[in-house]
Parts: sequence; structure tokens; C-alpha cells
Amino acid sequence: MLVRSLFLETFPRGFHAHAIGHAQLRLRLYNALFVDPWDARSWSTLKAIVIQEQHGPQSLIEACLTPIFGFGFTESRLIVGVLGLLGVFLIWRWGTVAIDKWFGLTAALVLGMAPYFLHFSRNGDSEHVNIYWHVFLLLLTAQRVVSRGRTLDYIALGIATGLSFYVYATNQFLAALVLPIVVFVKLVQSYALNQNPIRSISFKGIVSIGCGVLVAAPQLSQYWRAGRTLPLRTSYGVLDQDPSFKNQFFRLWQELFIRGGDPWFARQEGSLKDWGLLLIIPGLFMLFKLSRDAVANLRESAELEANQKQISILRNSSILFVIIIAVVLVGFGATPGILSREPTFRRIVLLPIGLDIIRTLGVYGTILLILRKTPKISSYVITLLCLLSFTYSQWHAFYYDSHSSEGNSTHSLTAVVREVCKQVRSGKNVSLFLPEDRLLLSRAQVLPFLNFQLSYPRELPPNLRILDMQDLTEGYEDVIVPIATTRRILSGQVKLPEGVKPMNIRNFANRGGETFSLINFTNSSAMINTVRVQ
Repeated sequence: MLVRSLFLETFPRGFHAHAIGHAQLRLRLYNALFVDPWDARSWSTLKAIVIQEQHGPQSLIEACLTPIFGFGFTESRLIVGVLGLLGVFLIWRWGTVAIDKWFGLTAALVLGMAPYFLHFSRNGDSEHVNIYWHVFLLLLTAQRVVSRGRTLDYIALGIATGLSFYVYATNQFLAALVLPIVVFVKLVQSYALNQNPIRSISFKGIVSIGCGVLVAAPQLSQYWRAGRTLPLRTSYGVLDQDPSFKNQFFRLWQELFIRGGDPWFARQEGSLKDWGLLLIIPGLFMLFKLSRDAVANLRESAELEANQKQISILRNSSILFVIIIAVVLVGFGATPGILSREPTFRRIVLLPIGLDIIRTLGVYGTILLILRKTPKISSYVITLLCLLSFTYSQWHAFYYDSHSSEGNSTHSLTAVVREVCKQVRSGKNVSLFLPEDRLLLSRAQVLPFLNFQLSYPRELPPNLRILDMQDLTEGYEDVIVPIATTRRILSGQVKLPEGVKPMNIRNFANRGGETFSLINFTNSSAMINTVRVQ
């Protein structure tokens, strides 16, 4: 909760453009759900946005949370932070079902503090963090099918699979990986329990498929009516013109070590360092040990009594499922990004999740080793120090890699909007200089942000006046001017009307640099004419 709620007034890279797109969709859905819910057009709006719009499902979640959090920059990031916490909760539940409660807590820490997930949980775009928590919703439901196999578990897996069609294509790719693994592990279970594999999963499997089809039907029908053959939640790219092994290997290398799966979160030094190479090594040892023990225990389960036999088989097949998932995600997680030029395939990459699962195994195994091999009191102290140092290193990695993008809070547009809103809400008469100049911040750029931050009023507040070039001839004091415009005025690149001069220029800075100015504009020609008339 703490790391997802710190510095919410700062804005990561890419937030500015997406914030408005999401907010406008959210506003339409909010009006349809809460303002005019009985209007016949509201249902049409709801259906059109959720089914047809790229960010419709994400905007629906935001609209449902808007009555609690409201509109605005900070509120939008708070919504995303809450959804990030939902992801951490699902990770904890998945780990607890997969192995035990201590593995669940370790997974929640390792994956919850992963720089990638932190970045998504602190962004203003819910699409990224929704995809992330949906990954673990799908893994959790699949894990329950493996570890328990009740009818309700199959229904939940079907629903989670159907929901994957409402998010980006990587989650549909994940479902295509997870479902065959579930079938394989269930067949292993049936063989170990001396059950008929077809009879044990056929009915429940049909129910699961039916639930998935029902959930995905509106989305699938929309794609098919549009004449699209692949029901993916984004445009599908094509292979490069050079399909040679050398070219594809080079793209894989870029995907692993340069892009980190997402061009928005790239680093010059590469991204593997964020996955904790030091913890991947013990993770591989733990992965090997768990897989060896699980296979051995499955073989030995035949000699146990009926009840103990079933418990042992379910537990060890659950561990086996975790191992296979981690290996498959590492082996095939980068495939969507490799096969397509479309960057949205890389927005939530599966490869880091697979490596983070292996890294979780490394932390989990290290803690077990410390607790078993050292005296009781010292083992607790050592374990606590290890967890604290790990948490600090993860936060430092996130903050270091995202510091430059967090510094975009100094973006003139953001700073101007904040200053205007602060003064408007205080009751002051506010003047904002926005000339219609393509080289400067224009009204078309700023007004959507002002409306967003002011919670979308029907009209701008009466104490706010937006000035154009000719308005300056009247003379104004304490006019808010973006810093880029100020610099162009002082350099002579922006020519003011005859007689108008900027006076008493005061520059103000947000984090990292100057962002806006307060300027008094005087008109000497007007003063001279007034004297002549007198």
C-alpha cells in the first residue's frame, strides 16, 4: 500500500496522453451508470464502449470506482494503485494455493515489489495493471483446478479465460499456454489416482468451456462482425520481412535484454538486472529440487492409504504445475513481442512474470535454508534483514529506473493545469495565457486536462479566463504562462501585440525544473492614448 501511494502527484512517462483518453471514456460510462442510468441511450453507450473500444473494459472498472475516488490526476493514479493491490492479493492467494502460505507471502513480496509491477501500479493507465492482475487471476483459478478440481473451480477458470478476451492479446496467449498445462497435470493426477482421465475431467471441462464462451461471446461476436479472423484485443502485427533464424534471434535478444518486453519501460543497461539475477540462480536450484521431489512423491503415493494418497497427489501435482508454468513462461513469454511489431503485445510481458516466479522460488528456498541451518533467534534476524534488504533493493531499482520518467511531473502542461486549478479553487480570479500557436501549448491541448482536473464541469468556472493574443491589449496582472511560452516571449520568437510588454516575470518550478511563470502584461499604447484623451 505504501509504495503504491507515494508521490501520487508525480506522473510517469506516457501518462499525459493516456490519462485523457481513459478519463473521457470513464466520463461517458460514469454518466451512463450513475447520472442517467434509465436513459435508453445509456445502455447503448455502455455496450458500445465496453465491447468496441480498446480500453472499454478498463474504463468500466474506473467508472465504477469513480464515485469513491472521483476524477483528477491523483485520483486516477489512486484507482490504479488500488487495482495494483488487488494484483498483490491475487498473487498471495495463488502462492498459498500453489504450495503453502509462506510461499504465498514470499510471492506477494517478490512479485508485488517487482519494478515492472510497481511501474504499472503507479501509472495512470489501468490497462497495464488490469492485465497484470488478470494474469494471476487466471493462474489462481488454474491452480485451484489442479489442487482441488471442484466444479466451481472449473467454472472460475472458464470465466477467467473468457475475461482474457477483454484485455490485451498477451493474456489470450497466456490462456493458450495455461489450459493445455492444466489438462496435462490433470491427466497425470488421474493416472496416479487410478481414475478414468476422460470421465474425471470431461463434464467439468465442458462446463468450464461453456462459461468461457458465454463470457467472451460479446467480444468474439464484435470481432467476427467486423470481419476479423483473430479475436485479439489489439491489431495483430506480422513477421519481419526477413524471417531468418538470425533475424528472429536478434529480436529475441532485444526482447530479453534491451526492451524488457515493453518499449515504454526500456533501460540502456538492459532489464535483466531488475529481475534479480542473483536470486534467479538459487531459484533454479529450488525449481529443480521441487520438481524432483514432486515427481518422486507422486511415484511413492501409490503405497499410501486412500485419503493420504489423494492429498499427496494433489499437493505434488500443484507444485508440478507451478514448475511447468514458470518454465513455459520463461520459454515462450516473449513470443508475442517477437512475432509482432505491434507494441501493445509488449505492454504486459509474460517472460518477466516467469522469471519473477523463479526468483520467488529462490527467496523462498533461501529463507527455508536459513531457518533450518541456523539457530532459532539468529535465523529470524537474518531472515528479516534479507527481506528488508530485498525490499529496499527492489524499491531502489524501481525508483532509479523510473526517476527520469517520474520527473515528467515537471512537464509544463501538468504544472500549468495544477496551478490554474489550485488558484481557481481558492476563489481567485485566474488568467491563463494560451495563444493559438502550433509551436506553443494550445487550448486544444490544455482544456481537456483542465476539464479532467476540475471534474468535468458543464462550463469553465467564472473566475477563470483563458487569454488569446489580442486579449493582452487590455493589460492583465499575474497571468499564468507556460515556461516554454515565457522563454519564446523573452527571446522574441512570440511577438506580442503592439505596445504590450511583459513585466515583473516570476518563474516557478516543480520537481526538476521551471514549469510556468506569472507575468504582468502592460499596454503602453493604451496608457498613452488614455493620457491624450484626457
